Amino acid sequence: LNQQTMAVLFTGFEGNFIWTLQEINFGCPGPVSAPDTLFVMGPPSVAVTGPHYLCLGDTGHYSVPFATNTYYEWTSPSGVIIDTANDTLSILFDTAGVYTLHILAVNMCGSAIGVKSVVVVNKPLAEAGNDTSICPFDSLHLETPKDPHWNYNWYDGSNLIGSTDSIWVYPSVNSQYIVKVIYTQTLGLCYVYDTINVNILPFALDLHRDTDRKSTRLNSSH
Repeated sequence: LNQQTMAVLFTGFEGNFIWTLQEINFGCPGPVSAPDTLFVMGPPSVAVTGPHYLCLGDTGHYSVPFATNTYYEWTSPSGVIIDTANDTLSILFDTAGVYTLHILAVNMCGSAIGVKSVVVVNKPLAEAGNDTSICPFDSLHLETPKDPHWNYNWYDGSNLIGSTDSIWVYPSVNSQYIVKVIYTQTLGLCYVYDTINVNILPFALDLHRDTDRKSTRLNSSH
């Protein structure tokens, strides 16, 4: 019995390769063997997913496709790495600018290096004011810090009620107003929210009884 060998070169294929074996002897096919499975593994994938733009002060979350028996190492020349868990990274930047994340992944078939460019842009400022109370039928002036580069949206619930840095409101019931401030920059867009709760005070019923007491002096002469 002569033992036969087979060599297969896999290029660009990863996953389960299922094969069977059949001997053909002088044109006569023999029985087909039971199927066997060969798992073809390539180097790890380092396609980084996550936001390209980050607002200053926000935490960015990034990841690559996870694979078992794989070593991952994240690095960044800037920023504060808050957490890493194999294929995931959470990072915070404290200065606006352009940064690059690096990921090294190693498995039994090789290694790979991935990069991700991150643009960190400044946030605007939204301050709707402190929660307050007003009397029935009163109006209230709301305003937030103004900047010529910012855009504004004011909402009463989900209803848009204004698009400038300040508005007048006339609530008849307890209300919550929301201001959204948007800063569109060359490198990206950032927006922030703030809310203010306005409560309507109950009516006050005052009863006053004013008594005008007059004194009369009788002058008599004898």
